[in-house]
Amino acid sequence: MVKELRKAILVALTMAALLAACAPAPVPTTNPEQVQAQVATSVAATVQSQNDTAAAVAQTLTAQVPLPSATPSVTPIPLDLPTADPSLATVTPFVVVPPSNSSSGGGSDPSPAQYACSWREVKPRNNVFNGGVTFDVQWVITNTGTKNWGKPDLNYVSGTKLSTFLGMELPATDPGDSVTVSFEATSPTHKGLYGMQFRVQGGLCWPALNIQVGSVRDP
Repeated sequence: MVKELRKAILVALTMAALLAACAPAPVPTTNPEQVQAQVATSVAATVQSQNDTAAAVAQTLTAQVPLPSATPSVTPIPLDLPTADPSLATVTPFVVVPPSNSSSGGGSDPSPAQYACSWREVKPRNNVFNGGVTFDVQWVITNTGTKNWGKPDLNYVSGTKLSTFLGMELPATDPGDSVTVSFEATSPTHKGLYGMQFRVQGGLCWPALNIQVGSVRDP
């Protein structure tokens, strides 16, 4: 840029010199008024030459100034984020029903159900065991309905399989009568709470075996 400026100034000075060379030679005179007029004319020509030089330099500098580059505009891109799918199933933990003597017939209706039962656990008397212990289980299942329930099935439905007994067909039982179910079970070898859930056909009642393993048996 400095080289271009020097070049412009040199061109301007050359033009001024040429203008001065082309000016008419002064006419010798002894009249003071004519001398003063010639001096004024020469000064005006010099000032005009300087103005032309300054204009040429300014134009040269203006042409050398780079134009500002356009700033590209930013267009936002919409994000298509996934939304939660409400159709996905949620996990529901299994809860083992503890031993109870209640009937499955419940509700606000005071009249007894036609088909219902209750159950109670006779054995084991203590549900805390060491690991790997075999013990007896005995349930008494009573028909608490108003009709003979026929021969419903008692089936294992969920939980830890503490026994090879997985169900049986119960005998026909009249209202108020009971049937005894007996089998053997074995406690697991790891500490924890364990449950084995059964169901009388039709959901009349839900017998369950619940135990706690307090320690692991020594090998």
